[in-house]
Amino acid sequence: EIVHIKLFSGMVLYFIMVYRIVRGSNRMIRKWERLGMRRIKHQHFVESAPSVNSVEPDLDKYIHWRDYFVSRVLTWSTEYPGSFELVCQALAIDAADLEAKERVAAMLEERFVFSRYLALNVEHAVEDSIEVHKVTWFAMMCLFIMFALLSRFGQVDMITFTPPVCYALAVVILGLMQWFAVHKQRR
Repeated sequence: EIVHIKLFSGMVLYFIMVYRIVRGSNRMIRKWERLGMRRIKHQHFVESAPSVNSVEPDLDKYIHWRDYFVSRVLTWSTEYPGSFELVCQALAIDAADLEAKERVAAMLEERFVFSRYLALNVEHAVEDSIEVHKVTWFAMMCLFIMFALLSRFGQVDMITFTPPVCYALAVVILGLMQWFAVHKQRR
């Protein structure tokens, strides 16, 4: 019965955590949408008086993030030419054109809705953190089968055996994540 209470407590904590993540994500997405709309409304004011800064720190931060993002996309022309060509292709711009960067910058300024981009990425991240993938289920099943076989036939005490195995798996998983991250950055 203690096991059932622990499982129930774990599920309650999980649902509380997921609720807070989703609620916080929704709040941030709504905030970014409002900031995106305010940026558009104040864009003409800033163009007419470029030396005037906004008195809203959140709007300033949002504009800074957007400008940084656009500047990083423009550096793709030299750092990641393949990705820059895909951006140019999506915007119907010839990547070989000498003014391609300027045209991409102008198109991004005109068309790119940064708040939607942020919202989409947060949505995917939240969905990914809630959804348990098939590979994860398979790995958990293999792990529990291994534990069951070791306990049944190997006469291994699970209380002393489980923590070192979990720590070793955590180290292996973190190492693989590091390797994948470094490998992806090199591409």
